[in-house]
Amino acid sequence: MGKLRLQIGIMRNDALDVALISESL
Repeated sequence: MGKLRLQIGIMRNDALDVALISESL
């Protein structure tokens, strides 16, 4: 359960990073 939550958190961070990078371009 904790591992799944960690994976979701990482995926959410990746999506945030992609959005920030796209905004910078």
